[in-house]
Amino acid sequence: MKRLRSFTIIELTISLLIGGIVIGIAYYVFFLFISQYKTREIKSNLIQESLLLRKAIQADIDRYNFITDSSSFLIFRSVNFPSIVQYNLQGNFIIRSSSSSSNDTFYIKKRGYKFYHLKDDSNLVNKMDISLNADKENVDITFDKLYSSEELLMFPGFNE
Repeated sequence: MKRLRSFTIIELTISLLIGGIVIGIAYYVFFLFISQYKTREIKSNLIQESLLLRKAIQADIDRYNFITDSSSFLIFRSVNFPSIVQYNLQGNFIIRSSSSSSNDTFYIKKRGYKFYHLKDDSNLVNKMDISLNADKENVDITFDKLYSSEELLMFPGFNE
């Protein structure tokens, strides 16, 4: 009788063990890659939100004549058009609302803010610092508003 060449049970067990180890390593590497991707995606979204917030505030500074504050609101006004824009700095997120368009919500947590006034008895803001928290990193944004003498004369109660 002829003997058939085949694998023994030990050889099959060893090959299954090696295959299981390779699959386990591949599984671990895959999930490690996925967690790194999610972390980078979250950080990228937070950086993008902070850049959008910076761009929106800077565009409003350039467009509007006056910036005033009222407790936790930052209000942009102009003499050329009747619409106003206000930033709500209460709560965890920053909400930009305009009387002429829809609301924008910036999903980035703020650590704090500080407004600097042109005069002590005026609520006219000429500088603002906003501190944001972007995934364990702090981002500080500073904005300056330079008023012309014509704008200051147009602001009610400033030239007294």
